[in-house]
Amino acid sequence: TGTHKVMHQKANCNLQYAVYGWHPYWVGTAYNNYNFNLLSTFSYFSYELNPSTGNYNTIHSWKTTPSVSMAQAAGCKVELCVTNFGSANNATFLTNSTAQQTFIDSIIVLLNYRNATGVNIDFEGVSGSNRNDLTTFMTTLSSQVKSAIPGATVTMATYSVDWNNVFDFPALSAVVDQFIIMGYGYYYSGSTVAGPTDPLYSGNIWSAYNLIRSINYHLDAGVPKQKLLIGLPYYGYEWETVSNAIPSNTTGNFSSARTYTFVKTNTSGNYSNRQYDYESETPYYTYQTGGNWREAFVCDEQSLAERYDWVRLLDIGGIGIWALGYDDGYTELWNLIENKLTDCAVINCSDTLYDTGGPFGMYRNDELYSYTIAPTGASSISLNFLEFDVEAGFDSLWIYDGSTTNDPLIGGYSGTTLPPQINSSGGALTLEFYSDGATRGEGWKVAYSCVQDVIPPVTTISASPSPFATTDFTSNFTDVDNVGGSGVRHTFYQVADYNTVEWRSNDDNGFFNDDFDAAIHTDWIDSSGIWSITANKLRQSDENNGNTNLYAVLDQNNNDKFLYHYQATISGSGANKRAGFHYMCDDASQTNRGNSYFVWFRQDDGKLQFYKVTNNTFTLEKDVVYAFNAGQQYDCKIVYDKTTGTTDVYVDDAYIDSWTDASPLTTGNAISFRSGNCVYDVDELRVYKDRSSSASITVGSAPTNDIRYENNPATSGMIRSIAIDTAHNISTIAVEMVDVDFTPTGMAEQIQTSLKVYPNPAGDYLMIESGEPIREPLIIRDLAGKMVLIQSMSGLQQQIDLHELASGVYLFQVGRQTVKLIKQ
Repeated sequence: TGTHKVMHQKANCNLQYAVYGWHPYWVGTAYNNYNFNLLSTFSYFSYELNPSTGNYNTIHSWKTTPSVSMAQAAGCKVELCVTNFGSANNATFLTNSTAQQTFIDSIIVLLNYRNATGVNIDFEGVSGSNRNDLTTFMTTLSSQVKSAIPGATVTMATYSVDWNNVFDFPALSAVVDQFIIMGYGYYYSGSTVAGPTDPLYSGNIWSAYNLIRSINYHLDAGVPKQKLLIGLPYYGYEWETVSNAIPSNTTGNFSSARTYTFVKTNTSGNYSNRQYDYESETPYYTYQTGGNWREAFVCDEQSLAERYDWVRLLDIGGIGIWALGYDDGYTELWNLIENKLTDCAVINCSDTLYDTGGPFGMYRNDELYSYTIAPTGASSISLNFLEFDVEAGFDSLWIYDGSTTNDPLIGGYSGTTLPPQINSSGGALTLEFYSDGATRGEGWKVAYSCVQDVIPPVTTISASPSPFATTDFTSNFTDVDNVGGSGVRHTFYQVADYNTVEWRSNDDNGFFNDDFDAAIHTDWIDSSGIWSITANKLRQSDENNGNTNLYAVLDQNNNDKFLYHYQATISGSGANKRAGFHYMCDDASQTNRGNSYFVWFRQDDGKLQFYKVTNNTFTLEKDVVYAFNAGQQYDCKIVYDKTTGTTDVYVDDAYIDSWTDASPLTTGNAISFRSGNCVYDVDELRVYKDRSSSASITVGSAPTNDIRYENNPATSGMIRSIAIDTAHNISTIAVEMVDVDFTPTGMAEQIQTSLKVYPNPAGDYLMIESGEPIREPLIIRDLAGKMVLIQSMSGLQQQIDLHELASGVYLFQVGRQTVKLIKQ
């Protein structure tokens, strides 16, 4: 069981690589400390196979363990691992079709019993003579399990070194969903030399077998990249050795496994002198007891980080963990997974990389692999080779301008001459290396650096109808990122209309606008606090209130993304000042707004916080350290994407952090400002919604339209556009003003039953025709309402001379009817 209870925040990031974790029964209830949100597959260890019958000798607590339900609740796949050890036991089972069928029937029943979705085969010590038997069994198992359980998975644990050519990978790849290399058998309890359980490199001092070689062996043997996982140990071994040198021979008198937790807790005090072996990228410890030397090689977050980097470089499917619970009581290794294998990972803008031999060793013969350098937010990359030594004419390094080997070739390099500086046109470079089966070289050492995309995208809006919008129209948007930039990620727009007092937006259409220049609008409901308009800003002034609430209706149901934008200032005399904004509320009248999210700015604590509210109970989802100055106005932008469940927060157009909800809210009918024990000033609230490259703008007096008012005489319509790129750069807000006139105009408008006015637009003359006498005068006014021409109608047809009128827009009036007249 765990040394102490660990509290995990919910995973705020989405896995980009598979994380397969084996849970051995002997770690007890350590699963209470697992961060299941950072596992893709939870594998219960194990169904101990009776090779003669196919039944199990034991399944331990499979039928009752809460760990299975906990994993499923977090969205993990759940598999039952099946173990069979030794060549004799495996030969017995793999040549007995009756036992195999009994096993398949049994495993299907057990999977269904726990609503599990897969089986993991861990057959260790299989003889090469049973190669075809193993393939046949896996094919039959996969067919029957997947037929019985739709969506089921069948996975295999494979050997770090396949000494006996056991695995027919091309055939197995057709029926197996994942291959997890057991990358932790290179040095073991019985080794005659103390060494790393999982060497990343061999360097000049370790065995020729290592993790990278095992990965490349599997890839070369036909395992697809996306199906290959490298299993890594959360443990190592300690031996009695003849000296404290590395490497050192073991005495054979003592060896024992040491978990990450055992070393980290360091109850004995023997693990205080941590050292690091860069030849294999592994930490180690040496000490004496009873006059004898001990050496322990045990992984930690530094060594695992190096291994995870190679997972990303080689772009294989992910990692396996042997074993869950071996880090019980600590969060460092969970944090490392989040920082390296999720969409929150940040790839450094500069680093030094090596061939597969690492900083000290040579590369291998018969290598063919590629890896991609793509730093986070990079717009371009430069490579500078510090060392280069590959067999001239036979071994070669090829560099491509992009993220694949299908991108343009920059050059191929061989021999010992340093390649020139390499510069990419975009944010990625791909290196591909080939070596033959003979002479090797020292390989290469290359430093890369990047230019990060700090250039915001540009957004523009097409011109609105001229001279007036009289009915619905289409606005076209152009969103462009810089050449070599990260690319446009979000595009939003907002429509506002002027009601002769202030600019508002139609909240039923997913927009909101309030400049807080006049009195608090009746759209707002004051539920708690003292709210007023002070100095053209919304102010909440009750510092004794810990949960104020001013809310308004806003339909957030019909679009996938929203941008909430406002200015905020937190001040006051208290020591716990905080304020923020609720969105996607379904009942804003409640104390925590029913179901909703809110972003919380803690001025005194220096934190940005993400909260989710479920059934009016809030949960803190994420804490981010960020300093807010009292009395300083900040520009706040909150982006919510329903499709991913991600909320991004920007302050003064700088990206701060994000949180992703695995079960995102998709409906909301209100927004709300909230503060606690502070003075809270808010200004210029704008809510945008997502769009494509065009949007229909509805115009008219009906309350369903985007623009509901016409010029009187000030412009009454406004369209805003904003774009955000993948590197979190925010565009300048584009604005297009819209002049609106609901009065129609046309070539021959009929403003009475028998009256026609044409042409319109007109030149120097305007014709009036009527089917009956017109007694009212014919009046032309300018847009300010000033009469500029008046005539009487004589007869049924009359020509009006417009020579004296300047070009522009006028109103032509007969009695109570008016038509817009354009003078060219």
